[in-house]
Amino acid sequence: RDLLAAKYGFTVEARFGEVLIISIDIQQIAALAADNQVVRVEAERPAHKYLDVMPSQIRADKVRDNLDNTLPQAFTGKDVVVGIVDGGFDYINPFFRDAAGKTRIKWAIDYLKTPAQKYATVDELTTVKCSSDAKTEWHGTHVAGIAAGSLVHSTWDVPYQGIASEADIVEAAINLAGNNPILNPSNPTSAPMLLAMKEVFDYAEAEQKPCVINFSAGISQTFAHNRQLEEEALRSLLENK
Repeated sequence: RDLLAAKYGFTVEARFGEVLIISIDIQQIAALAADNQVVRVEAERPAHKYLDVMPSQIRADKVRDNLDNTLPQAFTGKDVVVGIVDGGFDYINPFFRDAAGKTRIKWAIDYLKTPAQKYATVDELTTVKCSSDAKTEWHGTHVAGIAAGSLVHSTWDVPYQGIASEADIVEAAINLAGNNPILNPSNPTSAPMLLAMKEVFDYAEAEQKPCVINFSAGISQTFAHNRQLEEEALRSLLENK
């Protein structure tokens, strides 16, 4: 280890058995990885905020801002319901407020509670603040921000916003932890997810607004845990909307 450190000029920050965390000049990584004394090297890029440039990279700005003037209007998500079925929601996050400071989250439902708890007013959302799994999960807030975060400005006046920054947001928290009744193979029931999607579609239908739902919790598809009924239920739900 000391010889390698001297050879490639790195500093060992911590050791976990045979795994080392090191600080090294980026120009030396390739040579270190090729050294026959090294089994494996992993290097990660730091996380950055890209919501200022991501819409143009996927060409969503052409739709949102009608850049080519080929659409009847700019489509910003206004009068569209965006449903997020996930976990770890922050109901009072300023990224979901409109220009007047009013939340764009119309309601939320928490299926981690028994019975499921619905928050249908601003006062209820403000009081509860977040879904009951928010201490361990935050994926739902992250996804909702990408899909429908409001237009905000940083200190440097760089715009960050979700794709549909004026959409109506509804959020359904389901259990994404290890004892997840949806994702746990020992109890592979899709009931909360399907109930949540039905709630969102029913709300959009009552409001007479188009609707899109994001459900991005990974599920392993195996022969041992066939999800045929889930697929059939989803097909029926979509065909009737």
